[in-house]
Amino acid sequence: AELQRLKTEAARKDHFIAMSKEHLPAEQQKSIASEWDASAQCKEMEALSSELDELRSRNSERQASLKKALEDSEAKVAAGHANLRQAQDQVVAARQRLERQGTELVAARQQLQHQAAELQRLKTEAASGEQLAAMSEEHLKSQAAE
Repeated sequence: AELQRLKTEAARKDHFIAMSKEHLPAEQQKSIASEWDASAQCKEMEALSSELDELRSRNSERQASLKKALEDSEAKVAAGHANLRQAQDQVVAARQRLERQGTELVAARQQLQHQAAELQRLKTEAASGEQLAAMSEEHLKSQAAE
């Protein structure tokens, strides 16, 4: 917008210069045209400089925004890695618990089998003892009957 305004102003000055050529000496015309050209160029440079400053400002804002987004993303990635490590640690701990419980289960099963064998042995002994007692009782009865 500023650049367009400057172009319009320069066109008006060119028109004025063209109109004044008829009334001013050539040397004075050149001097005025030179001053106006320098002034127009200076204003155009100021407008371009202002536009450049605006672009730089917007670029800085974008860079700051992108930097913040990058930092946020990096923080989320770091948190994700920490959560992943924690989950992996929990899986390892659970696996170790399961292995320990499996070992305890195998030991308990072996102990139950040993106790079952011992119980069977005691039952067998008890049956033998009962059989022996029954035989002794019969023997005593038969001796008493004799």
